[in-house]
Amino acid sequence: MISLGHPESSIVKIATEYNVGSCLTSSNPDELASQLLIALSAPNPAFKYRAEIRRCAAAEFDARRMRTVLFSCFRRCAEKTRGSVPG
Repeated sequence: MISLGHPESSIVKIATEYNVGSCLTSSNPDELASQLLIALSAPNPAFKYRAEIRRCAAAEFDARRMRTVLFSCFRRCAEKTRGSVPG
């Protein structure tokens, strides 16, 4: 996986928290070309990064867990605001 973004972007933060592949933050075309050449020349990247990609996906992109958290937040908000809306 190749991640490219501003150092403060969400994608770069995730890519640095999990070892999912190359993480590029430069805006210099020569630096990017050099870093891409290294990334694309790496032997067997699937073997090297597969476990971390799966760990990242389970932790950051688990739709069932995210829905549960979101609905819990909605429920708490509704309970706090119940009766505050004229009606």
